[in-house]
Amino acid sequence: MSRMTSGIAVSLLAPLALMVGSTTLVAQEAMAEHCSASFSQETIPVQVEPVMLKVTMSQGIGDLTGGMASEESGIVVKEVKTADEGMILSLDTSKAVAGEWKLGFTGSEGACDGKVKVKAAAEQTKDVEKVKEVEKAKEE
Repeated sequence: MSRMTSGIAVSLLAPLALMVGSTTLVAQEAMAEHCSASFSQETIPVQVEPVMLKVTMSQGIGDLTGGMASEESGIVVKEVKTADEGMILSLDTSKAVAGEWKLGFTGSEGACDGKVKVKAAAEQTKDVEKVKEVEKAKEE
């Protein structure tokens, strides 16, 4: 009687094993096909004017349906458009928080993401001061 019970148990669990196996395979395929985005600037400033970035993706995602940034970043994706030279991204960074943040894109055939760094306001002030010093030295 125990042989019969264990045989039934094995036959009942076989579909479950197939489902788990196929889920693992799907997850592995998704990881292998992960799309990554890179940007024309790795570091972006906090500023009132829109920041424009050229985006390059490791693979196509079909017709672009949207772009987003994490709410904590303070970055707002204003516009994403395609052009002859690739995809152009317009960001509002006026309330951006310094640090590294993920920007994501969705398309009709997939999704893609990449990271940008927001430069701290103190770093930007130092850069402006350096430029002013160089300009002053040129005048002298």
